[in-house]
Amino acid sequence: MKTERIAPTISDLTRIRDLKGLKDLMHKPKATMILDHAANALELLKFGTLEYGEVKSFMNAVEDVLFSLKAIRGKSASYTKDEITVDVQDEYYADIDKDGHITNHKARVRIFCLAFLSESPIIEVGINDKRRRGKEIVGRLDIIPIKTEEWIRIEDYELHGTIDKEVFEETKVVKLNPLDAVRYELLRFRVRPRINIELPLQIRVQMSIVERHIEVRIEVMVTGYYSNSRRAAQTPCEDIQIRFPIPEDWVYLFRVEKRFKYGAVHSSKRKAGKIKGLERLLTAFAQGILPPSLIEVSTGLAKYEQAFHAVVWRIDQLPERNEGAYKTHLMVINIDLAPHDKMPEQLDKYVHVEYAMANSTVSRAQVRSIAISNGADEPADKWVRHLAKYEYTIEMEFTDKVKPQSEDIMAPLKPVLPAAEEPDSNAPKAAPEDGSENSSSDSD
Repeated sequence: MKTERIAPTISDLTRIRDLKGLKDLMHKPKATMILDHAANALELLKFGTLEYGEVKSFMNAVEDVLFSLKAIRGKSASYTKDEITVDVQDEYYADIDKDGHITNHKARVRIFCLAFLSESPIIEVGINDKRRRGKEIVGRLDIIPIKTEEWIRIEDYELHGTIDKEVFEETKVVKLNPLDAVRYELLRFRVRPRINIELPLQIRVQMSIVERHIEVRIEVMVTGYYSNSRRAAQTPCEDIQIRFPIPEDWVYLFRVEKRFKYGAVHSSKRKAGKIKGLERLLTAFAQGILPPSLIEVSTGLAKYEQAFHAVVWRIDQLPERNEGAYKTHLMVINIDLAPHDKMPEQLDKYVHVEYAMANSTVSRAQVRSIAISNGADEPADKWVRHLAKYEYTIEMEFTDKVKPQSEDIMAPLKPVLPAAEEPDSNAPKAAPEDGSENSSSDSD
């Protein structure tokens, strides 16, 4: 019978050490691998407020100041693999009336740059500006694949300090010496959006007031839209935020008391649609037996948020997975005011909407070429990303009628009561009470 040693021998330790070294050698990154750069941020100050508008205006002011500051590239670094990323961000704002017509809209384009380049190269970025049409002279390796051949008109442009303004005014080429490993804004300009533009997200808001009962209906539908992606139908609207303002006197209706604090009443999810089949009919009756919820949504989550002074309906993305366009989603708010609740003299007439779409544009702005003159043997990796941010201000439609409950199962059904029998005209009338005739004759 052969015995084995419990403690490892010197040969065992040597074999384990060699295997560990071989494992480290196998996992060593190669020069051709895609490297991930992590942002190194230093937190200096913290700001807080209960007003979303104040935070937004403060952020815009800080961005304007940073854009106007003078910045110079410092000591050049050396990278294993050169890389440059250009982000094209569109910002669109629209005012929409209660009929769904656009009364006013505007768009702005902001271009950001993030470069990891050795030494101190000069970069030329070409944009699809109409004044540059037919004057492009770029190398084959500098061309960026695009999905459209449209040209745009740039208006009210502003340049960062690193861009050569004289060259841009003459040739409309963005020529600069980029900052090292810093994401900053290169260029911002205005464009004129089309008049007959079809918005990716169609929203309609209706508010009905019947005595002390208030019902708010917000319908959301995704339409066809433009996209740079190869699979256009797979580009959803993301981070959707729909804000319905709530008067200060009604806030307590949307708050709930918890163990140590007050919280917000969350929405209940109910699917919208017409009643078809026995199962859905039974479901509708079950919903009719239960009391209606304060907030009901077909997708996402809605609750009151103090920072906005509104009920915020948040949806991760639309269309949802395995869902096509032109499908309507619904949010219903049912408010029953008590006798002591006050009705404001004037209600806010507008609903605010914000969302974003990746790989899409509003202005049709495109980066056609990126040329780097650093004399490197291996060309740098070039990335171009698009992001469109939308913001609406939608006017509400006020009515004094509630939508019929038979059209939608989100409103609870009420049991049908038999109609009151009408008195028959041929039936004999009841005899008058004693003394009624005598009193009438005495009066005569």
